Amino acid sequence: MMTLSTPSDHPALSQEIAERERAQKDLRDAECFFQATIDSLSDHVLVLDEAGSVIHANKAWCDFSHYASAGFSYLQMCETDRRWLGNSGIEFACGIRSVIWGMPLAFSLEYAYCVELHANPERESRWFQGKVSRFTGDGPPRVVVTHIDITKRKTMERALQQSQRQLRQLAEHLETAKEDERKRISRDIHDELGQNLLALRIDISMLAARTSHSHPHLHQRVATVLDNVDATIKSVRGIMNELRPLALDLGLQAALEWQVRDFTKRSGIFCQLLAQDETVFDAIGSKVDIVLFRIVQEGLTNVLRHAKATRVDLSLQAQHGQLILTIRDDGVGSSDEQGRESRGFGLIGIAERIAALGGEFDFGSSLAQPGSSLVVRIPLPDE
Repeated sequence: MMTLSTPSDHPALSQEIAERERAQKDLRDAECFFQATIDSLSDHVLVLDEAGSVIHANKAWCDFSHYASAGFSYLQMCETDRRWLGNSGIEFACGIRSVIWGMPLAFSLEYAYCVELHANPERESRWFQGKVSRFTGDGPPRVVVTHIDITKRKTMERALQQSQRQLRQLAEHLETAKEDERKRISRDIHDELGQNLLALRIDISMLAARTSHSHPHLHQRVATVLDNVDATIKSVRGIMNELRPLALDLGLQAALEWQVRDFTKRSGIFCQLLAQDETVFDAIGSKVDIVLFRIVQEGLTNVLRHAKATRVDLSLQAQHGQLILTIRDDGVGSSDEQGRESRGFGLIGIAERIAALGGEFDFGSSLAQPGSSLVVRIPLPDE
């Protein structure tokens, strides 16, 4: 008669079976712990195999997408689900494939996703940042996909951008209004105060001529008054030029040449203007004229206050559809950060003027030569 053996008859076999059962239980416990862990996350988390199929997905993603937690191709979902706006789904699938292949080991994409299939994308879409990373442990390749809701951040970014646009428009409007007011005040001073002072000077000159021999003492007093009138006329002309130089009415070239001469006269610093050719001034519109003049004015003021320079070179040239203005000095120089900090609102004003015209500028020093340079690039108006 044949007897059947039991595992208890073989202690080694019994021990192996018990260890296997414990290992299976530990594995189930680890899987449950892993699932509970990812389910506790508010971000959408998925784990994919080397074919791009879902092995695990947390509750947040399942509730949001209405897909099962495992057993389907996530790559196909990305490429066919029309809730991905634009080509973001296809782009994200390509990124996942590249990570699966190991080049690169991580991928990230910000995209818009429509919550409801037939909803208005402008009102019902949400923004996510999708991150893909390759798990490099033992065993078959695994890819972890995380989707982070960044809708609030995107909304704040749009609001910030709109606020910046409005502030820039306001700054541009204020600059225009300020230039118009300067122009009006300058003309009023010229037409009213200037004419009255000129008439007063003529009368006092005639009085001085009549008293030169007959009333020497009175003539001396009249001469003093005439000197005061001349000083007042000179002061008024200086105020008018500070408000709006009359040379601007003759064009940008005349205005810049006057500014260079006036700067050299007031500061004693050698200054010269080098233009590529005079035709470059013909390509500049009237709106750009005043901006460039004010930039040169502010740039030379900064040189006088901070650079301790003995020479300033201005150059103006047209290149690749851009107008390039360079102000270079041989002074003490400074880093970009130091220069912006020490020269404060002057550079901020320059930046706003340039940004309003769609241009850009660089400021800083070079190790190759002493001093600082301000380089302004402004798109030339279309012909």
